[in-house]
Amino acid sequence: MVLARSLPGGDNAAELSAAIDQWMISQYVDLIQDLRDADRDVLAQELLEEATADYPESERLADLKSAAGS
Repeated sequence: MVLARSLPGGDNAAELSAAIDQWMISQYVDLIQDLRDADRDVLAQELLEEATADYPESERLADLKSAAGS
């Protein structure tokens, strides 16, 4: 099986996993901020709890949690 790439990079699984994790964290942060902007605070909080369970080491998610006073 041959895989095509659109971006340069090696075949290191750990690097790919780390890149995907960072992308997921960014998606969570953007969605939580959008939900807060739309006054959907309860849903934003529930999503933040899910995100921090998935990525407890994320400083970006911790910052959102601090901003919400959680």
